[in-house]
Amino acid sequence: MPYKEHQVKKIYWKIGEVSGMLNIKQCKIRFWIKELGIEISRNRKDARIFTEINIQLLRKIKFMREEGYQLQGILKNLNKYSVQENNQVKRIEI
Repeated sequence: MPYKEHQVKKIYWKIGEVSGMLNIKQCKIRFWIKELGIEISRNRKDARIFTEINIQLLRKIKFMREEGYQLQGILKNLNKYSVQENNQVKRIEI
């Protein structure tokens, strides 16, 4: 019986991987983290490690920046947007 490896779902990503996923420069991600006060975990080597929740938050921020929001507006209105299962960002109707 041949050996089959199990698919392991990834739970942490490095900043370079996140940058590639979202098509955003790494420096912009670092800037948003600093300016918006986003808490990102770090590994033993002190590198940032992103979870799925962090990536969804960055998707929302990217979408809002493309919509014309400035950083203060993003902070005020972040909870008015959600990320769908297909990674599309939608405004929540209130």
